[in-house]
Amino acid sequence: MKSFNNKNYLIFAGTSSIAQDLIRKLKIFDSNVFFTSRNEELANNIKQETGYDYQICQDLSDFDEVEKITQLAKEKFGKIDGIVNFAGSIMLKAAHQTNFEQYMDVINKNLTTCFAITRSAAKNMSEGGSVVFLSSIAASIGISNHEAIAAAKSGIEGLIRSASCTYSGKNIRFNAIAPSLTKTNLSQDLTGNEMMLKASCSMHSLGRIGEVGDISRACSFLLNPDNDWITGQVIKIEGGFSLKAKART
Repeated sequence: MKSFNNKNYLIFAGTSSIAQDLIRKLKIFDSNVFFTSRNEELANNIKQETGYDYQICQDLSDFDEVEKITQLAKEKFGKIDGIVNFAGSIMLKAAHQTNFEQYMDVINKNLTTCFAITRSAAKNMSEGGSVVFLSSIAASIGISNHEAIAAAKSGIEGLIRSASCTYSGKNIRFNAIAPSLTKTNLSQDLTGNEMMLKASCSMHSLGRIGEVGDISRACSFLLNPDNDWITGQVIKIEGGFSLKAKART
């Protein structure tokens, strides 16, 4: 797409399953990408495949570290047109079974990383652009044993609505994507179990869980400069989970 030509994107947690798929799409679109990773081997593999450079970062909830990385991307490209954050975690536990350290780990990996990126984007996206975060269908629909992750993802949705107002004068757009269960490395414990996978598929009216491409395409849609009248929105990509469909027979 010509709209992506010579556009510059910063991808946080760029070696996650969905992030890798998005990076490959941005390569096809002739975009420029700088990404972060905690895993140097995986990051180097992506660099060898795409030619895109990266920065190792172990903790994206660190405000100073995120700021430094964003400044590196800006210095490398001259400007940043879009940022996506794929940092996150999955923890399925009832509140009474969750200790303080587990709760804070979920909050930091999901919500605090997005807050750190929001403040850094506001300082460094001088010509405006698109910021995309990953929420979850659990933020808007009650699902058992999702208290911590629902709290974190609900915080992300509130964050993008507020930030989209605060930074509209800078033409920085903030949106989120709220997937249902998607087949990624992070969800392997759930999707790798045949019985759990079958049950999960039956909870979606379209009869399947998500694939990485379902989510990466939504990310590229929000990054596309042609779609620059969208801000403060949460787009649900969830295969009809919210319809509470009965299991197929």
